[in-house]
Amino acid sequence: MRQLKGVLYLATAAPCALFASGVLAQTTPASSATEPASQAATTIEDIVVTAQKREQAVNTIPLAITAVSSQQLENRGIETVADLQKVAPGFSFADTGVNAPVYSLRGVGYFDYSLAAAPAVSVYLDEVALPYPAMTQGAMIDLQRVEVLRGPQGTLFGQNATGGLVNYIPASPTEDPAAGFKVSYGRFNRTELEGYVSGPLSETLRGRLAVQSVQSDDWQYSYTRDDSTGGANRTSARALLDWDPAANLSVTFNLNGYVDRSAPQATQLIAITPLTPARVRPEVANYPLAPHNARAADWSDSHDPFRDDRFWQASAKAVWDINDSLTLTSITAYSSLDTDDYIDRDGMSNDNSQYGLDGRIEAFSQELRLSGDAQRLNWVLGASYSSADTEENSTVNIESSSNVQNSFGVKFSDASSRVNNKIRSSAIFASGDWNLTDSLTLTTGLRYTKAELDFVGCTNVTEPAAIQAFANISAFFRNANGLPPAAFIPVDGCVVLGTDFLATEPRKTLDEDNVSWRVALNWEVADHVRLFASTSRGYKAGNSITVAGSFDTQYNPVRQEELTAYETGVKATLFDRTMQLNASIFYYDYIDKQARSKIVDPVFGPLQALVNIPSANAKGGEIELQWLPMAGLTVNGGLAYLDTEIEEFIGFDALGAQRDFAGKPFSFAPKLQTNLDVDYSWPLSNGMEAFVGGSVAYRSDATADFDSDPLFDIDAYTLVDARLGVTSADGRWRFSVWGRNLTDEYYWHSVIRVQDSVVRVAGQPRTYGISLGVEF
Repeated sequence: MRQLKGVLYLATAAPCALFASGVLAQTTPASSATEPASQAATTIEDIVVTAQKREQAVNTIPLAITAVSSQQLENRGIETVADLQKVAPGFSFADTGVNAPVYSLRGVGYFDYSLAAAPAVSVYLDEVALPYPAMTQGAMIDLQRVEVLRGPQGTLFGQNATGGLVNYIPASPTEDPAAGFKVSYGRFNRTELEGYVSGPLSETLRGRLAVQSVQSDDWQYSYTRDDSTGGANRTSARALLDWDPAANLSVTFNLNGYVDRSAPQATQLIAITPLTPARVRPEVANYPLAPHNARAADWSDSHDPFRDDRFWQASAKAVWDINDSLTLTSITAYSSLDTDDYIDRDGMSNDNSQYGLDGRIEAFSQELRLSGDAQRLNWVLGASYSSADTEENSTVNIESSSNVQNSFGVKFSDASSRVNNKIRSSAIFASGDWNLTDSLTLTTGLRYTKAELDFVGCTNVTEPAAIQAFANISAFFRNANGLPPAAFIPVDGCVVLGTDFLATEPRKTLDEDNVSWRVALNWEVADHVRLFASTSRGYKAGNSITVAGSFDTQYNPVRQEELTAYETGVKATLFDRTMQLNASIFYYDYIDKQARSKIVDPVFGPLQALVNIPSANAKGGEIELQWLPMAGLTVNGGLAYLDTEIEEFIGFDALGAQRDFAGKPFSFAPKLQTNLDVDYSWPLSNGMEAFVGGSVAYRSDATADFDSDPLFDIDAYTLVDARLGVTSADGRWRFSVWGRNLTDEYYWHSVIRVQDSVVRVAGQPRTYGISLGVEF
């Protein structure tokens, strides 16, 4: 019945899908990223993407895809994955207040600040996964383009892509020697340096090395004392080798990584909401709230926040053309992240919730696939294996928190947790594009995945007072449940209470499998006009939690979530190939949606826990436009509408109140997102050209907690950017002056309940600067 509802929705809405879902990119294959408008084509050509793990013109793929060129990334100031919401309709970003960003597409995301939180929107670097969001911070360097794929991508890319995925395509090594650099200087003394060298190393070997450094002063200040934070200190690098040991064999080696020692952004206090109101301390209850200014915030005055993240990844991709119609591809990758962070999450100078994390992730993946091109069939058959070992050791300083002022007669000030996850996943998959006629193509895909999770978690305390508090808690509950007295002895340092109310070390396992599938039709109804319709199902793997908990049940993992998507759209190139106008509509049927929510602990009040939302749905659509009305003038625009609804879920909101959430929207899912960018270039004398451009991005209001309380509202906001400059006629150099968030809009990405406070994570204030790029 639920699937029938989705089909009926699409059937009634399909006549409105006059335009195509898809791509928005500067599409001139013969032009370089720096080529000026006078040399660029005045008609639109398809850009080639790898969304289906082979090179295809984007308009021939029955998927909603946004492809953004390197020049567009520079023009729009796209520096991180989070910035893609300026150019990709339906894409959203939420900041967790630590180093685990959250990405969503069409409302499908997973808000969790655990280092090992599996995403709902995956990020790839040229078909190689960056399996955890914390690993994605330094990937945007020396790129050819970025592809954003909307909708479940499970058949080709596996689990954890129920919302879609972001695929970075790095610039490749060149046949001839080449080099270039870009330097930018802006507000807060922000300096960005990026350079590359590329070219042949031998007759069969080509290489490319790119390095980027981002440095800046602090941009936030304390509104209660003389202090500052938020400065950038990040260095990223990538080395690529393309080797052709034989005429039918090519191998690409990719070594990339980053070091991030930036000062963490501080959260902004917007409300005091004590976990135990009767015991809230005066310095907490009377703390001044933050001004409505992104730069004004507060953090610990006893321990300076810091970040020290180190990531590296190595991969090898080998492609063997067995014959003209058969290709074997192998992709092997290893990733490693080490993090040592200390983050103030409560927005106050006292120690209400100071979060220290010492963590490590090691991940391995191997994919082997065979692809072929028959007379009317392009097919792929493959298998994959991945593993990840994660370790998180965190300490929370909660000395001023109300819920630890008196725990069964004892006060304590900190708690630690250690969590180890071992995740193993194996899969087999197949897909095919069946050319039923010259104008009609059927795409099918199937993937079977088996995943295993082994979890060991622990809350451990070292203060004698804290150990005594848990001993008193244990004695109370054993007595209340008619159990005889027993000595309370931490197990391997753990004080978590088991079913017998004695200390235990929580151990959990999750063994699941699933079948992802996809069926799509792509019909070329006229030259450069295609209709498509698809049905697909994807899964997000079951997940565990990182938390300092008091009872074993708090560590129970959540089951895998299931999303079934129905979509239809059109991709049309119009007006003598001067306009690409694309649109799609979709309906999502959601089962067991995962969420980080609350449970009410009988001792410490509302505490973090993972839950499954039994049923939910989302529906909406996007329109994207590229228009070249005259030589030198380019107009890009996009619009996304989204309507999400929880159908069944009774749980606890962020403040600890039990609610029936039926009829409520998803968190971090704005109903409307729009963007518009206009760029104009014209020739000057002396072999130069001038350019001017501007962009506007709007996002309607949303909620950070299922619309449970106005405190968790995320207000609508509009960002206005502009640029102007000059470039050489041959595209060898480019100088620009730019400004971002020119109206100095105060906006925020997320709202979080942290111990006794509710805080916001604000967006960047107005910035401006100059940039120079040179190609040799």
